Amino acid sequence: MDAMSRGIGFVREAESSLQRLIGELATRQQYAELGELAKLAEAVTILLGRFQPARPGGRHIRDSRVPRVVHLKDAATPTVAVVYPYFERGGERLIKVGWSKSDGAVYEHRAPLSTVMAVRATLQELGKGGKVVAADRLLPLHIDGDEIPSYQVYLVLAWLRGCDAIRACGKTGYAVVGNRLEPSAVQDFWSSLKDRSVPEEAKS
Repeated sequence: MDAMSRGIGFVREAESSLQRLIGELATRQQYAELGELAKLAEAVTILLGRFQPARPGGRHIRDSRVPRVVHLKDAATPTVAVVYPYFERGGERLIKVGWSKSDGAVYEHRAPLSTVMAVRATLQELGKGGKVVAADRLLPLHIDGDEIPSYQVYLVLAWLRGCDAIRACGKTGYAVVGNRLEPSAVQDFWSSLKDRSVPEEAKS
């Protein structure tokens, strides 16, 4: 690996750490602390964007794994920076909250906990011995004979990457990080998500 590739790898590691930290703050709705940190994340995003492959005509391809920083403002609150995507749970469902640039609006994708655990188990099995697992090897994935929608599989992959349970290898490959795909570890990640089904007053 040449020096430039190593350097880009270091920046990607920093981006991943920032993404996790900002995601934690956004999940806890600690928007007051997000401003300067979001600026730093945006600077890293721009830096990484300079080294993405270019389409004919010189336009760069945006890496969809890099978080998007969106500045929101309404009449009642000052401008806050919200970093998308971020993840929550609603009962037994994983929820990805993302930002659609084309629609200029927030969207949500959901996957049941059973899908999370099926993806976890398949990744752990295929990734034994440090093997890199291509995303398409997870498809089609079935539970009790029923095929899981592919978008749910990719939703779970994005969440596990944000938890640092897997790391990206190349464009579409993933490798397991230590023991962070063990059932108990993933359950801990799950429990740490903000749960929409629990009223705020019940948490205090």
